[in-house]
Amino acid sequence: MKILFVFVWVAVNSLCMHAYAQTGMPEPDALACPLATELQVQDLFGPWRAEFSDPASGEAMSSAMLRFEQNPEFAQSVAGTITRGDIPVRVSGDVEDGRFALDESQDGTTISATWSGDVVPDTCGKEIRGTWTDTIQKKELNFVLRRLSE
Repeated sequence: MKILFVFVWVAVNSLCMHAYAQTGMPEPDALACPLATELQVQDLFGPWRAEFSDPASGEAMSSAMLRFEQNPEFAQSVAGTITRGDIPVRVSGDVEDGRFALDESQDGTTISATWSGDVVPDTCGKEIRGTWTDTIQKKELNFVLRRLSE
């Protein structure tokens, strides 16, 4: 009787596992990939590369490195630095519903530039595109932020 029970149990489990495998359940990596609108501030932590281009021509202009971490003053925002060449400048901002906003400050007090963009769909939160605006010179550039591995 015990042997019959074991055979029945194995057969039922095999059928259940086969049915589960065919339900189209997403792979574990797919579950870890947030939608653009689901991206949280902690998903921004780490290194990023910014590429700037002319809005009229699309011509590449320059690049910079950014590093985001938890903002010590505001739990739902990031703080960090942008480095152009060897000059680090402070930044702080957030992401909400797929919209990215960042302020840049050369002196730590006055906003010298703003970033406004969108998390690119289907990039797992690893690419953001938008407009960088120099608030002093009123100059605008397009930007693409791409997440780097640590």
